[in-house]
Amino acid sequence: MKNKLQQSYLNRLSFSNERKRSVQSAIKEKQAMEWADFQTSSITAILYSLEQEAKDGFTISSALLSDSHSHFHHNEADIYTLLHLLEEKGWIEGQWDEETRRYQLTFRGRRTAAKLKEKSRSVHNQVKQLVRIHL
Repeated sequence: MKNKLQQSYLNRLSFSNERKRSVQSAIKEKQAMEWADFQTSSITAILYSLEQEAKDGFTISSALLSDSHSHFHHNEADIYTLLHLLEEKGWIEGQWDEETRRYQLTFRGRRTAAKLKEKSRSVHNQVKQLVRIHL
């Protein structure tokens, strides 16, 4: 329905076909960037959530949903896709415990989480330094 509305809205405008394609392309590009941002921040949150102990998907999902900054509020089902991708990548390992699949970080996953934290600290320090310079 959203696509239909966008298409009908764009058709009513008096843009050239080239301009319409440009606008549609920009919309798609923004959506792709938002998806990439969602994946990046979500993967980081999943890795961080598994640093202390193994957890099942529901527990991970609940913790991420309770975070007020979480990107999962409208995409809860995506967490299971990301868990699968992280498992394929070798960053986490899932094992069945009766009827529940529990996930834990692998060595590779711990190393990746550490790199992400270091990068985060580096960016944070750069921002702090920038603020000091301008005050």
